[in-house]
Amino acid sequence: MAGTMSGCSASRRRRWTRCFDGIACAAGLEGFTFHDSRHTVATWMARKVDVLTLCKIFGWRNPKMAMVYDNPKASNIAKRL
Repeated sequence: MAGTMSGCSASRRRRWTRCFDGIACAAGLEGFTFHDSRHTVATWMARKVDVLTLCKIFGWRNPKMAMVYDNPKASNIAKRL
C-alpha cells in the first residue's frame, strides 16, 4: 500500500522508528512520533485536495479514513467550488 510501511520487514520498521525518534529528540520534540507527523501532514493536505486524492496519497482504500482529517470550514468549501 502506498504511503505505509506495511511492506517493510519488522527490523526495517524498528530502524526507521529509532532514526525518527532520534531526530525528533534532537529537535526538542521528545515523544513526537512518526504517526504524529503523518497526522499533521494529512490534516494540512486535506485543506488542499479532495478526499479521494488524499486517499491515493496516503494509500487508504476507504474514504472514511481520509474524512477523519478533512474538516473544512465553510470558507474553504466555497474556495473549492
